[in-house]
Amino acid sequence: EWTEGIRSYLYVALISSLYYCFSKSFGLDTPEAVSNGAENSARYNLLNK
Repeated sequence: EWTEGIRSYLYVALISSLYYCFSKSFGLDTPEAVSNGAENSARYNLLNK
C-alpha cells in the first residue's frame, strides 16, 4: 500500500516540476501559477496533444 502513496506523490511532483519549467520559460512564476500548476499543466497538455 505504501508504494501507491509514493507513486501518487511522484506523479504530483513530476507535474509540478514540469509546470515550473514551463512557467519559468514564459515568465509566469507567480504564486497563483505555482498553486494551480498541476491542474493548469494537465489541462494544457490535454488541449495541445
